[in-house]
Amino acid sequence: MNDDIAYRSSRVRTYTPENWAINPDQPTISTLFETAAETFPNVEALVDPRSRLTYGQWWRAARGLAGELADRGVRAGDIVAIALPSSANYAVCYAAIACAGAIATGLNPRLGSRELEHILTIAQPAAVIATEDVLAKSSAWGKAAIILEHDLDQLCAQEPAHPLAVDPDAPAVIVWTSGTTGFPKGAWFSNTALRGSALGADDIVKPFDRRFAPLSFVHAAFMTKVWEVVASGTTLVIPPTPWRAPDTLDLLESERITFAQGVPAQWEKVTSLPDVEQRDLSALRLVVTSTAPASPELVRRMIRTLGCAVYVRFASTESGPATGTSVDDAVEVVSTTLGGPLPGAEIRIVDENGQVVACDVVGNIEVRHPGGMLGYWRNKEETEKSRRDDGWVRTGDLGHIRRDGNLVIDGRASDMYIRGGYNVYPREVELELQTYPSVAAAAVVGVSADVIGEIGVAFVVPEEGAELDLDELRGYLTGRIADYKRPDALLLVSELPLTAYMKVDKRRLRALAEEHLRSERRRERPHAMHKGVNG
Repeated sequence: MNDDIAYRSSRVRTYTPENWAINPDQPTISTLFETAAETFPNVEALVDPRSRLTYGQWWRAARGLAGELADRGVRAGDIVAIALPSSANYAVCYAAIACAGAIATGLNPRLGSRELEHILTIAQPAAVIATEDVLAKSSAWGKAAIILEHDLDQLCAQEPAHPLAVDPDAPAVIVWTSGTTGFPKGAWFSNTALRGSALGADDIVKPFDRRFAPLSFVHAAFMTKVWEVVASGTTLVIPPTPWRAPDTLDLLESERITFAQGVPAQWEKVTSLPDVEQRDLSALRLVVTSTAPASPELVRRMIRTLGCAVYVRFASTESGPATGTSVDDAVEVVSTTLGGPLPGAEIRIVDENGQVVACDVVGNIEVRHPGGMLGYWRNKEETEKSRRDDGWVRTGDLGHIRRDGNLVIDGRASDMYIRGGYNVYPREVELELQTYPSVAAAAVVGVSADVIGEIGVAFVVPEEGAELDLDELRGYLTGRIADYKRPDALLLVSELPLTAYMKVDKRRLRALAEEHLRSERRRERPHAMHKGVNG
């Protein structure tokens, strides 16, 4: 790599045959399902609290439901929304929509009425498959045909439909962004892009893995990853809703999970369970943590308690696979970076003018990958802001590439704040806070303040059962980071609020920080440090 320019070219864009149960180079997800069902029909595909389906049963049920969708007026290119919890039912609906030649999109059951109505206005689905609880949240379903979840067993048992051929480059999936900076936007992907996304997993998939899948199926972690699941003959083990750490540990052991994924907040809870080191997790070969950086202490604890390799993965909904660590990386790399480019990915850091910057310089992270989005659905203006004509996607994250070629994230572009004329990137401060003993997690937000423009407020979660002295923590930061980066307020909380997509809810934290500062102004003690604030 050039020492002056922070740019990483892609790895070889080919599939490794031994990593796949069938050739993943199919034209569409529908033909991929059909091939898998014919090749290994009796391999277990889906496990949830109420059912177990083989690949043959998955595709048979999907074809039955596809016939019902056609009877309800769904045609090729129509949008069908799935408003269900993560489950085998959700996965069957996804495959049925592909079989019908329609476009699949997911509606998180946790969304509120305003968010649902925003998505429905843009998507205008021809059909919606939902629970009664979700339907009751809104009256904006329009002319969509409604299919209730409790009717799915009967509908899936109908005469199976013949899969409808579609253009591989036509829209196949729409994934709605988490909306942490505003209303959700719909990133859309073609079948060709979905196949390209599987390329980014070529370094970690193994044929007939048993994968623990705790992330919401409306997220890109499922919607754009089904290709790699089916092509590798993977068994997806889906935990009960709502997610609970003890359930996770039980399933890791009883289902002989080989590949587990999750977010740092989930792994924090699992590895803190008192009996985790007494469980038989010998089948587990790999654990992936994603969506947010894990603290160094958490990575070390995961390796120790789970007894397997820990990988970090970075991607945005829009970018497709971006970077990741590998089994050869040191703990320091796994716990402080996001690794190097994944197969098929190109990574670069650019300034506000789109010029590539030098190593160790913070800028906007851009990714180009064959699994990236093709645009935002019916939103040309936002597409032009985020995706260039040559395929480069701006992730909205700030970061830098170290001289060893590994990517470090410095926060969301929208999270950066300016204190006294100096740019402060919250992620850098959060990582420093998390190196302090007894700190389990930390999040920093910038809020408006008189005289100096903005100040930093840090929310700190202590390790379970630990006593955390905030005065000592502030002293610990002295000399480790610049004085203007040190938070002006440190607030102790029992946990960090999360969005419906399991990301730290920075909007909620800013509201809490602003309320704290208003309270301090009323007491005429601005910029003070306080203990015992419960978020």
